[in-house]
Amino acid sequence: MPTAQACIRVMVVSCAVRLTVVPLQPAAAQTCTTPTNGMVIAQDTTLCGGTYYLPDGITIGAAGVTLDGGGAELVGNDTGTGLAASAHNGLTVRNLQIRGYDYGMRFSGCDTLTVESCAVAQTKELPEGDVFLDVFDGPTGNYGYAIWLRYCNDAAIRDNDVRDQQNGIGLFDCSQAQVEGNDASDNTGWGIALYNTSDSTVEDNVADDCTRLYGDWSGADAAALLMVAGSSRNQVLNNQFRRGGDGVFLKGSRENVDLRPCNDNHFSGNDCSDSPNNGFEATFSSGNVFEDNTADRCNFGWWLGYSWNSEVRNNQASDNRTAAVAIEHGYDNVIRDNTFRGNDVGIWLWTDDDPSLIEAFPNNDDSHGYLVDGNTLEDNRYGLYCGAEAVDRPDLASFDYSVTGNTFRSNETGLKFVRTRSSLIQGNVFEDNSTAGVHLQGSSGNTLYNNRFDNSTNALDDDANTWSVTPVADTNIVGGGMIGGNYWSNYTGQDTDGDGLGDTGLPFTDGGRITSGGDQAPLIAPEDGSDDDNANANANDNANDNSDDGDPGAPSILVEGPGEVAAGESVQYTARVEYADGSTVTPDTGVTWQVLDASMPIEDNVTSYAATITSAGLLTARSDLTETTQVNVCARYTTGGLTIRGSIPVTLGAGTGTSGGASGGGRRTGSCGAGMILPLLGCALALAIASASRKRDR
Repeated sequence: MPTAQACIRVMVVSCAVRLTVVPLQPAAAQTCTTPTNGMVIAQDTTLCGGTYYLPDGITIGAAGVTLDGGGAELVGNDTGTGLAASAHNGLTVRNLQIRGYDYGMRFSGCDTLTVESCAVAQTKELPEGDVFLDVFDGPTGNYGYAIWLRYCNDAAIRDNDVRDQQNGIGLFDCSQAQVEGNDASDNTGWGIALYNTSDSTVEDNVADDCTRLYGDWSGADAAALLMVAGSSRNQVLNNQFRRGGDGVFLKGSRENVDLRPCNDNHFSGNDCSDSPNNGFEATFSSGNVFEDNTADRCNFGWWLGYSWNSEVRNNQASDNRTAAVAIEHGYDNVIRDNTFRGNDVGIWLWTDDDPSLIEAFPNNDDSHGYLVDGNTLEDNRYGLYCGAEAVDRPDLASFDYSVTGNTFRSNETGLKFVRTRSSLIQGNVFEDNSTAGVHLQGSSGNTLYNNRFDNSTNALDDDANTWSVTPVADTNIVGGGMIGGNYWSNYTGQDTDGDGLGDTGLPFTDGGRITSGGDQAPLIAPEDGSDDDNANANANDNANDNSDDGDPGAPSILVEGPGEVAAGESVQYTARVEYADGSTVTPDTGVTWQVLDASMPIEDNVTSYAATITSAGLLTARSDLTETTQVNVCARYTTGGLTIRGSIPVTLGAGTGTSGGASGGGRRTGSCGAGMILPLLGCALALAIASASRKRDR
């Protein structure tokens, strides 16, 4: 007879009964380890689920160990560390819950560390109300963290919950870390902090509502992401950092004594909206690039004092109380292809008398060397304000700005210079600004030509500036064939020789509001564009319709990509330049992309917020779209001194997305934002980006 640990198989073969005895295999034992106070783990371990009061925590005591928390929760007595390891490489910690310690996890000298899918809460937190944070507290400081690392290279910290304490994740003296997919929201210090940590990636994290009260003020140097003490060459990508004291706070100097700039960082695809202070603050540093980010409804969208050689490009900022971008004492910076709407000031660049900081940063004495190009500045009090504000230094001035290819629309004042000299203002559109298109106050030596002015007051100028250049044959901003002065909606003179430049009523002074000199060669729109709207349209026709402008070599641009994009989907668009001789070019760089609201006339150049698009043409539709939205995906490219534009109509939120749409369908050559066709004429000036000391409205 079979034993109790076997079974009987009955088989019928040729009407005979055969009995086969098959032994049962015992089930594999499922083992776990119950954590004990002060335990040292030296081999791969899975903890048993449950809640354990361990005031001394546990320690990993060997390299290469994997610790799986198994859902266990370690609880401390508000001191010490929950999990610690030192000088052991190749560790992995996952599925562990910790609460009630100074530090949830603390690792030192642990390269190739992985911490994933853990939850840490209730670490050391200073009370709100009367504590202003020290951003240089550093690795030997007094602040608690959920996850704390020092001297840990190639670490991966991902998919952890570190909410509701003072500080979430802190990396000190680390490099090549990956911090991704974590939730570090609702902390009263910093969601993520980098201290002397470089060559790392911070991506796809959420750190909303990281702020603290200090008296009646919300902020106290709390931030979703803090970067200090030489943290450089990091990639900060596609994070959600909303409603923080700052969204991003980068600082390269400690009260002008400890100069450790945070240089060459790249910020892309981040949302830092709704900060009571600054969406992005980056000061005393150089080479930082901000692109495709959003900073709406803050005090400052970007506060970049005392910075240089940096770039702000293709970002969106609206309804900020003071400015979308503000930079004091900056130089050689680039601000291009952004959309800034409804702010008090769109772009604010200036210098003042700040002797203590200038002693430490002598190259930042003035504000100079900027390129401001291709931006859309609408519905602000000032679109662009540049100045020098030193009462005791009348010689101090801002200088050497290049302001090209921008649209200043429906601001109170489009552009204002105060004590700003030796700058170029060329190829811009100024329209429907209520106080003035351009106001030059105490500013001299500036050159303004090939701009389009259509405002109730086009210009105010109380000093010696140049309003035209020696005429040269080239396509101008209203589609004519000569470059000379500017197009003026209220110029009533005549072109007697048919060259497209005014010959009577010269110099044009806008009714005496240009007090010295004036425009000696005002532009005349072609005959079919005698009114302002047609003049604007003719500029676009000249760039995109080769059969009408009589130039057989004039190029056009073709935008290619899907005609439908599902909510949350990312798709690639490309731009191809076609010439009348049949040749084509697909530019690797230099294409500027926009997503425009198709419910508005395309010439109004109104940005749609239903999707974002990177400088490389990668469009991402918002994931929360509940109904279809029509947009135009537009590309702009400069070739042969002429800026051309094309567009493709796209339906966002379509349920089929690219799988059901005609990939490559809906192609067309067309215009995006008529009136912004700009012959750039090789105006290459040295440029840069500056950051400012922290004169924030706090």
